[in-house]
This record gives sequence, C-alpha cells and structure tokens, in this order.
Amino acid sequence: MIKAVVFDLYGTLLSIQQETRPYHQLFCDLGLTATEAYAARYACLTENLSLDALVQRFRPNCSLASYEAAVQQEVASVALYPESMDVLRFLCNLGLPLGLVSNLATPYKEPFYRLGLGDMIATQVFSCDVGTLKPEPLIYEKTLALLNMHPQHVLFVGDKQRNDVDGPLTAGMHAVLLDRQNKSSYVPRIETLRGLTSCL
Repeated sequence: MIKAVVFDLYGTLLSIQQETRPYHQLFCDLGLTATEAYAARYACLTENLSLDALVQRFRPNCSLASYEAAVQQEVASVALYPESMDVLRFLCNLGLPLGLVSNLATPYKEPFYRLGLGDMIATQVFSCDVGTLKPEPLIYEKTLALLNMHPQHVLFVGDKQRNDVDGPLTAGMHAVLLDRQNKSSYVPRIETLRGLTSCL
C-alpha cells in the first residue's frame, strides 16, 4: 500500500524553458580535465557553492559574469509542467505525504519555492544541502527517515531510469518512470503525471 509519494524535480515537476547549460560551458571553458570536471560537477551538486567559490577551487581568477548571467537566465525560465499542481493537489487531497529528491546546484532551488511547490511538498531533499546525490543510497535513506516511512510504502516518481527508478528500487521503494517521450520499455511508466492515479 502506497502511503507517500516522492518526486524528482527537473524533468518531472519543473521544466527549464531556455537551456543555457552554464555549468557545462564553464567547465569546458576552464579546460578542466575529465577528473577535474567530475569533481567540479560533484561539488556543485553536493555543496552550497557559489560559482565563484566553485571556480576558486579549480581555476582561480576566472571572470564569471557571463556564466552567472546564464544561470540566472535558466533559473528565470523554469516553469511548471501543466499538470504538476493539479496532480500534487490530488495527492494531498488523498492524504498522502509528498516528498522531493533532486540533484541540483544551489541556484536551481529558487524556482521550487517561487512556483509554489514548497507549499505542497513538505519533505525536501536537495543534493546540494545534504552532501549526497542520486543514485547514492544515502539520499534515499535520508528521505525515508524524514518521511518516517518504510520503503515499501513509498512510491518514487521521476524521469531518469538510474536515479529515479533503479536507485529507489534498490532502497526498497516502489518506482514509476515518467517517460514523456514514450521512449522506454520500462514498466511501470507513465507519459504524464496524470498517469499516477493508476499507480496508487
């Protein structure tokens, strides 16, 4: 029996309308080695770092104005998927606690609150705040502890097979893949969040 539903954020509840990929471009422009780029990406997803603090760690004295503007552009363009709020309200009306687990850098938390999701989802686990990211087991363990739920009572919903299906299943949760392009053969999968009603 499902007693709580946990969501991924980007690609699931929220969409970036104007992608600029500033972090990827920054890492390329800095000429980071593959090892450095991996470390930089991990750092920005698991620590509350400004762009300046991140760059000082790898390539001090780089000009960041254009990258900071690109981040602001991406963040400002974030929008809800059309069905997101209706589905969240439906689940709340059923009395189901809602959670969120997201791999993101600190600036990308802002749309979650600006667009009203913070009022609907009480349990929020952002990788940059907790120092671990999907699909590492610890992030799911932290989420279950905050929900005070056994994993077999929790349904995880997201658009990434590895992070939002494989990781939660390994943690003992149920999982459904959100496949908006209908490209996967995984079951159970849904094409919009409205399909969740058949998974509860």
